[in-house]
Amino acid sequence: MRKLLYLFLALLLPGLVFVFLKYAGSNRFDIPVLHTDDVSIPAECGWQIHSPYTLPDTVWKYTPRKGPANVVIFPAKDVDPTIVAHDLSAEIGDRVAIINASEVMTDSLSRQRWKSCIFLLKEPRQTVLFDEKGRIRGYYDVRSRDEMDRLRVELKILLEQY
Repeated sequence: MRKLLYLFLALLLPGLVFVFLKYAGSNRFDIPVLHTDDVSIPAECGWQIHSPYTLPDTVWKYTPRKGPANVVIFPAKDVDPTIVAHDLSAEIGDRVAIINASEVMTDSLSRQRWKSCIFLLKEPRQTVLFDEKGRIRGYYDVRSRDEMDRLRVELKILLEQY
């Protein structure tokens, strides 16, 4: 009789834990918003930025608002933004605006200014993720497989696919 009681409790306990976690718990992932406390901008930019930092309105002229996430890829050595954009579009879908900076701005000086002064990108990273409110959510080096995987995961989190 005692063995049956122990067996019943051993089977009941995991079932109760599962039911509790299924209905009372929630898995919610979130990506931090960058530059909420302090923003360091290069001196050559010529302006001051106040916290929390959001992208200026001029950025929206170049980025179509498709959904909750936007990715800008700047060209760099060993990085073809067209291939990266194609791979991300194939996996994530069309709810993400993936912008190739070399297609939007043909002038390399303008691209470099946008990279360092607007998106606050620093080497070796050349890709930035921002949300529909203009808040920067992450910087990535797409030459690294781990960084590319992190970009995919954070895009899915922003799109609430997890």
